[in-house]
Amino acid sequence: MVKRLILLPFLLLLGFSHISMATEFTASVDRTQIGEQDTLTLKLRINEQTIFGTPELKPLEQDFRIQGQQRSQQFRSVNGKTESFTEWNIGLLPRRTGTLTIPSLSFKGESTQPIIIEVLPPSAAALEQASNDFFFEVEVTPKTNPLVQSQLLYKEKLYYASNHSDANLSEFVVNNARVQPLEGVKNYTTVINGRRFGVYERNFAIFPETTGELVIPAQQFQASVPNAYDRWSRGQVINTLSKPISLNVKAIPANYPANAAWLPASQLILSETFSKDPSQWQAGEAVTRTISMQAQGIPGNQLPDVLLPTIEHLRYYPDQAVHDERVGDSGIIGYTEQSIAIVASSGGEFTLPEVRIPWWNTQTNTLEYAVLPAHKIKVAGAVTPTTSPTSENISELADNTLVVSANDSNSNQQWLWWLVLFVLAASITLNVFLLITRRKRSASTETEASSNNYENIAANTQFSIKQHWQAFSEACSNNSAADIRQHLLAWVNAGGLTGVSLKVSSLTALSKEVTEPALANALLELDSQLYGNNSNSAFNGHNLKALVQKEKKKPRAIKENNNLYPNL
Repeated sequence: MVKRLILLPFLLLLGFSHISMATEFTASVDRTQIGEQDTLTLKLRINEQTIFGTPELKPLEQDFRIQGQQRSQQFRSVNGKTESFTEWNIGLLPRRTGTLTIPSLSFKGESTQPIIIEVLPPSAAALEQASNDFFFEVEVTPKTNPLVQSQLLYKEKLYYASNHSDANLSEFVVNNARVQPLEGVKNYTTVINGRRFGVYERNFAIFPETTGELVIPAQQFQASVPNAYDRWSRGQVINTLSKPISLNVKAIPANYPANAAWLPASQLILSETFSKDPSQWQAGEAVTRTISMQAQGIPGNQLPDVLLPTIEHLRYYPDQAVHDERVGDSGIIGYTEQSIAIVASSGGEFTLPEVRIPWWNTQTNTLEYAVLPAHKIKVAGAVTPTTSPTSENISELADNTLVVSANDSNSNQQWLWWLVLFVLAASITLNVFLLITRRKRSASTETEASSNNYENIAANTQFSIKQHWQAFSEACSNNSAADIRQHLLAWVNAGGLTGVSLKVSSLTALSKEVTEPALANALLELDSQLYGNNSNSAFNGHNLKALVQKEKKKPRAIKENNNLYPNL
């Protein structure tokens, strides 16, 4: 029994070593842009339980001072998926300002990827306030004239030089804008003018929803500073405020294509793959074309689907597009991927035309296009002959026809002709009946719609919620404001948004029923587009559809908790 107990830990470790099929050694940091005296945390992880050995850290000492390290081992099982790893957290202090590199580190035959770190000197604002025990430093990029719905990066640092308790940062809210936090609150130390400070850092992406003035309000930090001479004292309560920031948000540029989705980004990449070489297609065989889009500064659910032009003899069978995004110090990077199965109905040579997606480069403030080149497609299969028949062939065909006719007059298969005629007559009769019935229903529907405006926008019982949504989606793709309004209200009143009919007859009424402020603004923007004098509106069909989809996913009975930042 003693021997079995001694062997048990080793057997467990042996079992854990088989959980991961391949060893992986990775490196990551909590920030890629730091101050001259900021501490930085490097995290090294290997996906196995490591009892002995440590990664070689000497290459780090060229550009950094090692401030200490911690090691931990974890084994987790979530939803049946197991994960086992060993992790090292290493504190680093840069040796100089400028661009530094955390080099590739090796352990057990595996190597990490290098990481670029930008080290900046202390800002003038920080140097000026370094004599205070608590102070804010905030910045926003770009600093002036952002475009509507484009990404703003907001960085906020709260410096403190005294021990404190009950620390609290105010909730970050900006009116007429959508705010998304970029990771959680970070806490590290730095030195300014020889004085050591702790730092709380928060980063947000801000997307203005309307043009005109945008105010980022002052943020508040509150904490209690203990009395060093009286431990029974509750201490002094301190309050520190940042400076508010005011920006002028500009409208969509006049030279941006009117019917295209508004895509303001610092970078946009469009790519594609085919499941089979374009020169080796076969008639009747499905070939998958996968189109991917990546945009720096646009959420994934706001990236539009790529519309492909119709080509004769080619049929498209698209899958549901997949939208995703990644969040980091540089903001939001949105992704979308859509797969389309293409089937050629006949052989021949076809051309898939060039695809051009307009987008606005926020770095250069210019209109650009992401392009997929045209493709020549060769499809193997039966091709209809194009040669003209000769006079000899015509004569031979006539002779054969006469022979067949003579034979058919005495054939036992003559009844087949009567069967074909009967089926044809029955088909014509049925089509005429259906046409008359459809016209009567259409006339009845038009009469009801003209007598009651609400019935014109309510859910027609002849159409399902899915059909209303398809009509709304097509209107959004065409950016047709009138059609979007009609089909959106019909879909909502059919129960598409909440599961029950809202019975609203205007976009203004609908804007009061939704919970997402951005959607309410978009509905009012659409109303302004239809009935106002706004010739350069921020309204866009693709973005409205994305906001409606987001609203539909929200639970109606549970109010969202917007308290994203608990006490520190």
